[in-house]
Amino acid sequence: MDPIIQVMTLLNEEYPGKFKITDERIKLWRSLLADIDPQIVLTAALHLVGARDSEWPPTVGAVRATAMNFAHGELDPPGAHEAWSHVQARLQSDEAPLTELELEAVKRVGTIYDMRRSSNAAADRAQFIKAFEQLVTRRQLERTTLPTVKMIVERQAAALPAPRAEQVAELVGAEFRGGDVKNLLKATGLIDG
Repeated sequence: MDPIIQVMTLLNEEYPGKFKITDERIKLWRSLLADIDPQIVLTAALHLVGARDSEWPPTVGAVRATAMNFAHGELDPPGAHEAWSHVQARLQSDEAPLTELELEAVKRVGTIYDMRRSSNAAADRAQFIKAFEQLVTRRQLERTTLPTVKMIVERQAAALPAPRAEQVAELVGAEFRGGDVKNLLKATGLIDG
């Protein structure tokens, strides 16, 4: 049996009268889940049905997001508070491991060395958690965005004109003297000078 039909049948059975299988819905779900291994999609749907305490069926977006997490070896997106506990362990020992995401969040707020010397652990924690949550959100968006959507956005971005130096200067509040792009880049901090 077609895995998408299996998923939809599961949802129809589990949520009687709340999930209708139509030709249009089948086409939509196939389109939105086409780039994911069908077994992972089915596993994600089973997980959502079993793990959720909701009277409403999961959306195709929820199935997609869960399937993409599974495809990347994660049950759920990592939590910021758990990540902070890993950073605290690292502050105590250089041997304590950090994930790539945790390391990137640390870089956004400073360094492990800076955090060890900091006198404001509460601020470090708040900044780390904010940075980590932003990274998780961005990664989830990158994972769940359909390949065709990415392609269209990239094509549109490539078709846009490059910003003129005057516009960049205005946006960053730097002074621009016609034609002096090198000084503009220095003023904005994009190159050392």
